[in-house]
Amino acid sequence: MTFYTVRKDGIALHVKVQPGAGVNRIVGVRGGELLIKVKGAPERGKANKDLVNLLARALGLPKARLELAAGAASRHKRILLPAEALEVVRRMADG
Repeated sequence: MTFYTVRKDGIALHVKVQPGAGVNRIVGVRGGELLIKVKGAPERGKANKDLVNLLARALGLPKARLELAAGAASRHKRILLPAEALEVVRRMADG
């Protein structure tokens, strides 16, 4: 099972976020989701902000190109990306 879905309008990443970590980092794929640890607490959007910042840097995209489509108040989120991010996302899946 993969952590992303290719759609007509781009790519949907399926992400599980663990807030309150010592450092922001992408851990890997677990149970069909990309596991990401962030420093921010799950309050006032801090964890979501850290998540978007980390993914934007990792994917080489401006933050404005990432959309938190589902799960703003959940650890399980869906992030929409533009189609041009597909090759980078595939490399993430490979290792």
